[in-house]
Amino acid sequence: RVHKAVRARTVRPAWICGPFASPYSTAVHYEDLILVASGIGITPAMDIINAYRAGSRRLSLIWSCRDASLLEYYLQHGRFDKDGWTLIYYTGKRKLRLQRSSLPDTLCVFHGRPVWDTVIREIISSIELGMGLPEEVVAEREACLDDLLQARQELELSGASTPLQRFQ
Repeated sequence: RVHKAVRARTVRPAWICGPFASPYSTAVHYEDLILVASGIGITPAMDIINAYRAGSRRLSLIWSCRDASLLEYYLQHGRFDKDGWTLIYYTGKRKLRLQRSSLPDTLCVFHGRPVWDTVIREIISSIELGMGLPEEVVAEREACLDDLLQARQELELSGASTPLQRFQ
């Protein structure tokens, strides 16, 4: 019908298909989400993360990307869920320019392709068993930092020199 309604004759008709729902449109119905994206497909995944991050859902992301600039942009500007894993598989050739100190502890960047079924099964198992969850990693890191700060304060109170002072 659209083709007949066109005023000027054309030998190159258009094909129209859609609209299509987001692949994540049913995310609202689940507590634990594993978002899988490749390349620019990160855009709808980040939309879901931004929409549900502050709630009670656990959002894990598995992203495979070969575009270093795209990956660096999202690592610099994206906000990832601290209660879910963010596993990024970089398949590009250019060396990445990352500042590890600015990345969350639950975000891991790997070079190479993921073994999809293994990665997804491991995330599901950790959620079902309640072991190896991201919040445990964050809590362990925070406890370790607290222990280090407490030890440093005790050293300073006792008057002992710290290794840092000895080498300055």
